[in-house]
Amino acid sequence: MHGFWQNPRGYMWNWELYTGKKGQTESGLTKNVVLSLCRPIFGRGHHVYMDNYFSSPVLFDELHDNQTGACGTLRTNRSGVPVRIKTAKLKKGGMVVERDGDLMYIAWYDKRQVNLISSVHSAATFEKSLRAKAAPNHRRVVEKPKAVELYTKYMQGVDRGDQLLWYKLHLHKSLKWWKKVFMYLLEVSLVNASIIYKRFHPNATSTSFRMAVVYGLLEGHAKPDYRPAHRRTSNPPTRLTERHWLAWNPQKTRSGNQAKPDCVVCSQRGPGPKRHQTETICKQCCVPLCPVPCFQRFHSVIDYKVVCTKEYHRSTVEQSNSSGACSQASTDTEANYM
Repeated sequence: MHGFWQNPRGYMWNWELYTGKKGQTESGLTKNVVLSLCRPIFGRGHHVYMDNYFSSPVLFDELHDNQTGACGTLRTNRSGVPVRIKTAKLKKGGMVVERDGDLMYIAWYDKRQVNLISSVHSAATFEKSLRAKAAPNHRRVVEKPKAVELYTKYMQGVDRGDQLLWYKLHLHKSLKWWKKVFMYLLEVSLVNASIIYKRFHPNATSTSFRMAVVYGLLEGHAKPDYRPAHRRTSNPPTRLTERHWLAWNPQKTRSGNQAKPDCVVCSQRGPGPKRHQTETICKQCCVPLCPVPCFQRFHSVIDYKVVCTKEYHRSTVEQSNSSGACSQASTDTEANYM
């Protein structure tokens, strides 16, 4: 996808989806892309900046004919580049300037050689102070073309736009190509909207803007923010709610004897706790359980696990017998009364 950024803040003003060369050469393709993106601003005197992938003398001449200035770095193998620029081998601080009609070519060397083409700038230079570790006071002064300085300034919009896009953009793998295009354009819309929003709300952040968008979309559709006074509990397991019956374990050992697996409530394996085997199971849960008291405990409490001891079984059995006797006595009394 080819984009056209309007200013250094990273606002994408226009875009075009790349669908292949369609029989064009590389130079013809890049030229047509730039002309297509810039067509809405023809005749308005705007200036556009581009990197060396798009710039060429033929393109800049056509933009100039449509009253649109252009500036960009240049590949010296492009058709129409002057010989002096093609063959320039500069040392640090050197500069070569060549004018051809309405176009000006600059070759300038600081840390590396930079080749520039422009239809809106002159060969004027200025002194710029730069940081340098080896220089006195860690500063050095260079003679820099104004065209190079302006190119660096306005091309920051492309880098800034890409930076803002990739903060939140997540292009997951998909067999549908249009999904990636949709997610990319959606993120472009959010970034552009946030740039405009920050012009009117200087203290806003990208996160606060996105949250404002979310709340705006959910307004009138979101559920009320209701918080119960007590903590909601999850649904209890079925072993605590359904009806259960005790049954003999139908499984047999290899020798044909009755299987006696460990009780899931009171039996524990290890050096300390004791194992407790049982012949009965819960018919509905299909788990081995002692008839008393583990069957009742397993179906009445959430945390049912206990340590198997004689006291645990003896005390529980006595409680069950006493409660059974009371129930029988009350039943007999009621029967006599009637």
